[in-house]
Amino acid sequence: MHKRPKLQEAINVLKKLSDQNEDCASALSEYNQMIDNGDEFFAARMIVDIVDHYYHILDTKGIVHG
Repeated sequence: MHKRPKLQEAINVLKKLSDQNEDCASALSEYNQMIDNGDEFFAARMIVDIVDHYYHILDTKGIVHG
């Protein structure tokens, strides 16, 4: 079982993957828009939830993640 990522870890994962995946780039863009609109809590929660789900999928497939 994986542990839930912290915000900075989640941001770093999406930044790393955004070059290869348009959905990751889009999520980061939406995150930044939400921050600009003052929705820091929901922006952070969205990013962490996305990476947490990504980690869950990797664990299910037996792939080790950072």
